[in-house]
Amino acid sequence: MERLSLRRGSSVVKWFADGSLLYLLRESRRGSFCCVQNMVSPTSSKPRTSRTANFTECIHCNSKLTVEQSLTRLKVKNNLYEIVNQINSNKYDRTKLEEQKRNILLAKDVVIDTISKTEGIVKETKEFNSIETFIEEQVNQKIAYNYLSVEQKLINEQYEKINSIKEISKEITKARRLGAQKRSGIKKRYYELINEYERHFKDVKLDDIEFYIFKEVKGSGMDSNKKLLALYTLYSNLINEFSKVKIPFAMDSFIKNETSSELKEKMFSFLSKYYLSIEGQSFFSIIKENVEYLGPDENKYHFVDLKKPILKDIDETNGHLIKAFDIL
Repeated sequence: MERLSLRRGSSVVKWFADGSLLYLLRESRRGSFCCVQNMVSPTSSKPRTSRTANFTECIHCNSKLTVEQSLTRLKVKNNLYEIVNQINSNKYDRTKLEEQKRNILLAKDVVIDTISKTEGIVKETKEFNSIETFIEEQVNQKIAYNYLSVEQKLINEQYEKINSIKEISKEITKARRLGAQKRSGIKKRYYELINEYERHFKDVKLDDIEFYIFKEVKGSGMDSNKKLLALYTLYSNLINEFSKVKIPFAMDSFIKNETSSELKEKMFSFLSKYYLSIEGQSFFSIIKENVEYLGPDENKYHFVDLKKPILKDIDETNGHLIKAFDIL
């Protein structure tokens, strides 16, 4: 007869057609299972193992048990392992169900979020009964959008203009401050030149004429000519000294009648020292007999002899000048 030894976790009970039990499992002292072989069932007529008082001895572990005891013991063990297996199976099923539950809850959250978004879209969407209402709504939306766009554009332009005005105001304030400083410097230089000119023309009073105030010079004769000469020369020097743009200066003869040699020398020496010494071009009308009063440096001037007044005849070269100065 074939023998079979099985470990814990499995059990086999097999009956033959004649009713004899082929294998019967039990637990040994060492914790493993052994089998009772060739046990005779109650209906068998030929015993295949030794029997003593209805006890059957296992050939592996020498346990002596009745068939009923062996079957009962096997049944209990089978039930125990079936219970353990069922518990493990239930744990696995429970874990699997909990995982399914979590997946369902996640899917539920997604569905709820989708429903919320859809409801929001539905609330924002208007139902149109006809094409006319749809077009009207679209036109109103377009008008509102254009209005907001134009309004925002105007606000931006106004903001830019305000900032531009602020910047220009700062520049104006800065320019005014700089202008005031320059005006103060020019005014100081104005009175310095007046003092210097008064030392040259001791009989001429110039400090009664305030800076940057232009008015008619009162007086007659040579006194008036001296004042005009001094003031014109003074402002010519200020322009030449403080202006960023250099311009030429021109002056007509200030002596019309016969004048003493001493006065001529005084006036022409002033002219040579303060007017003709200005850097750049300076023009002055003088007759030949008065050139000697310009001093010993007359050779540094360039003389142009005029046979007649340059504006006497009207032609293409000076017609616009005559018209501009209202000579005709």
